[in-house]
Amino acid sequence: MKIFKTRFAQASRALVAARAALALCAAFTAISLAGCALLSPATPAPTRQLEPMTEPAPTATHQGRCGDGDCDENEKENPSLCPEDCGDEAVAETPRPTPADQSEHRCGDDVCDGPENPDTCPEDCAGEPTPLPTETPGSTNTRPPETAVPTPSPVPDADTELVSLSGGALAVRGDRSALQQQGGGTSAAKQINVAFILDGSGSMNAQLDGGSETKLAVAKDVLSDLIQQVPEEMHGALWIYGHRHPQEPKAESCRDIEQVFTLGPISAPAYVEAIQSIDALGYTPIADSLRQAAETLPAGDDQSNTIVLVSDGKETCGGDPCALAAALKESGASITIHVVGYAVDEETRAELQCIADGSGGTYSDASSAQRLKEALEAALELAESDTTLRVEVAGPEDREVDARVLLYEPGAETLVAGFNAWRDNVVAPGTYDVWIETVPPVLYPELDLPEGSQTIVRLGVGSFDFSGLDGQSVDPYQVNVNHPPEGEQLGYLLDPGEEPYYVLGGTYMLALYPSISSNAPQAVFHTAIAAGQHTELQLGALDLLGVDGEKLRPSTVEFRRPGSQEAVTRFTQAEPYFYYVAPGAYDVWYTMSWTCGSWSGWLEDVVIEPSQITVTSLGSYVLRDPAGERLAYAHTLYDRDSGQEAGYYCGQVDKYYAAPGTYHIEGRYVDFVVDDVVIEAGQQAALSISE
Repeated sequence: MKIFKTRFAQASRALVAARAALALCAAFTAISLAGCALLSPATPAPTRQLEPMTEPAPTATHQGRCGDGDCDENEKENPSLCPEDCGDEAVAETPRPTPADQSEHRCGDDVCDGPENPDTCPEDCAGEPTPLPTETPGSTNTRPPETAVPTPSPVPDADTELVSLSGGALAVRGDRSALQQQGGGTSAAKQINVAFILDGSGSMNAQLDGGSETKLAVAKDVLSDLIQQVPEEMHGALWIYGHRHPQEPKAESCRDIEQVFTLGPISAPAYVEAIQSIDALGYTPIADSLRQAAETLPAGDDQSNTIVLVSDGKETCGGDPCALAAALKESGASITIHVVGYAVDEETRAELQCIADGSGGTYSDASSAQRLKEALEAALELAESDTTLRVEVAGPEDREVDARVLLYEPGAETLVAGFNAWRDNVVAPGTYDVWIETVPPVLYPELDLPEGSQTIVRLGVGSFDFSGLDGQSVDPYQVNVNHPPEGEQLGYLLDPGEEPYYVLGGTYMLALYPSISSNAPQAVFHTAIAAGQHTELQLGALDLLGVDGEKLRPSTVEFRRPGSQEAVTRFTQAEPYFYYVAPGAYDVWYTMSWTCGSWSGWLEDVVIEPSQITVTSLGSYVLRDPAGERLAYAHTLYDRDSGQEAGYYCGQVDKYYAAPGTYHIEGRYVDFVVDDVVIEAGQQAALSISE
């Protein structure tokens, strides 16, 4: 199951703000939500007035890096990878004079002509067929299969609404016309059973940050107060682990799991007395504690079974509580586990949250007495609820695609709960903003979940992958999902390993970044991804050669739209075996750097075809005196026909590279002129200079 790379943080407003920042990756004016359906309510929830999008979308954060407002060292070196943090430091485009023969067909003039096609100039050529490429002078091109690259199509569902939340986050509005619910109202009475499991391991003796009391002392007081609020009709059981045996011998400590009270009516005074007598000593056998507690909970349609686990640590006795939690949810007892992480670190939080996610329960962070009280009260409220929400994100061939689901109070200011898709998640009845972290995200604002209702949200997504030469896999570090034509970032995806990438159906600009240090995308695809279908995106390659097949790797190579100053992709200080880019026609700019300076030149209308290598060769020349000795004179190279400057050389170079063509040379500090200099691909010319 593919999991979108996002992480849920619970409770405090600071953590809510962090999650909201991550959600800022959404902005989409027209997206296909094919297959988007909710099975649920008898009456639609009232619609709150949210502001339509009026500004470009903010950029996604990347796990504390891109989008955190801090242009850190990696981003500072490569500002174009994260312009929202390093906007003022972004690399400026190198201006280029427009060649005379390109002036009649420029990208953006509303005419699809010249070398333009849907890949290289979508604003002029949307909906036009992609023309067959022509041979590039000085190049060897091999044509690919006709169906190698999907033709971009207009964005479907142009009336899809983008909404803006009060905190600034943006999302696609879920389709309320398909909103239905099952159940609701009065349901058959069930016996509510709750098994409380309390951590009594040695780490509970640590003091809470900023306080003088231990974790265990605070937990005893909070749980003692909570027990006295339990409704009379609720049956309870109390389990404690790690409280009777020290950590050595470990085997004995890991077996230290006690059922203090069996399942039945709760006697508050007896519970309080037992809780207050707990000592913290041993290890943390979470999996075995869950298993033993689950075995005492009865199965049956007339039973509602919940485990409430409070722990300050992860499993330390070799069990797998995550797998067990998922199995318990599918068992006849259908057990939901709500977990409270008590002043935990990041690694522990991940495991405890996994337990809750696997069972359809909730996870809450608690780092103080008040937060522990609130978390336990919320868990107790959920134990009494028979309202469920299930989100299903289906990919091609109905593949289950996981995504995080977040419930906010209306207005998306206070985070209430979070869980994974494909589980029947118990929620307290009420009205929520339901945020589904697909790419782009989907929002169902003010969704009413009545008591006893079962709501199912189904979203359809498409998938895509990249391949290079001969079908070789291409695994970029990160793919930015952008909205054409302006390029607002809708989200990002990390390398999913063996899985494909998943997005909602729509037309996108997909920018591939090979590593975190990349200062520009490796390739940019403008393509349609259909919900329920898989798209294979094939890259092509450029091999830039010099004289006699020598591989040239200039300090900078830019691929630009023909006749444009816009760089689609750039390679800087890179020496790849091939330059992999999206198929299409480009002007290729290159910059040669030497100790005495640098010089830029370009090749026009270089055609890159999918899964093929385009071999393009420069030519070179040397300057010699009448005796045949090599001269190192600074000079300027001009195109003979247009008179435009084609390059400047500082002089201290063994040979001078140029694109095939005919040129005029003028000395800069030494007065000389050479007319009608013919440069041929892969060949070196010797020019005689008379002083």
